[in-house]
Amino acid sequence: MFFRNFSHFGRINLQNLFLQSTKNVNPRSFGPKFKKFSEFSQNHEQFKEIEREDAFGDDSNLFHKCADETLHQLLEKLEELESLNIPNFDVFEHDGVLELNLGDSGTYIINKQSPNKQIWYSSPISGPKRFYYDKKKEEWCHTRDGQTLKTLLSTDISKLLSINFKVH
Repeated sequence: MFFRNFSHFGRINLQNLFLQSTKNVNPRSFGPKFKKFSEFSQNHEQFKEIEREDAFGDDSNLFHKCADETLHQLLEKLEELESLNIPNFDVFEHDGVLELNLGDSGTYIINKQSPNKQIWYSSPISGPKRFYYDKKKEEWCHTRDGQTLKTLLSTDISKLLSINFKVH
């Protein structure tokens, strides 16, 4: 229940929460490494999200249509991996959640996040990522570095399985 209602607080940057929670703490009590991290993280680009406009506005139907089309396209492409005869391989999509199980190599989860109008991605290679829709590129782009969902998925699977795999 808590997580379902959590989205109304807006975007929360966990790193900023950490810094705010330690705002009244004397950095010297943690030593010089804490001070360096604090200064670095406040000024470093990798902790900042890309400025972007909301591609869907108040039209949640358009978000669902676009996200569902993307998940379906990914599903069709990922089904091609079945020919590699990976033990315990499975790929399916249900209710806005795409799951790719590559047996001992790990599991990918790609799902719609309706409140944020994003697609969330979890990978055994690159970890969790969030993607927003860029109308100009007509692609789902990472909220921090702008990399596209399809490019990241292609790179991750290629590395993981030691093959040349393209989702595009």
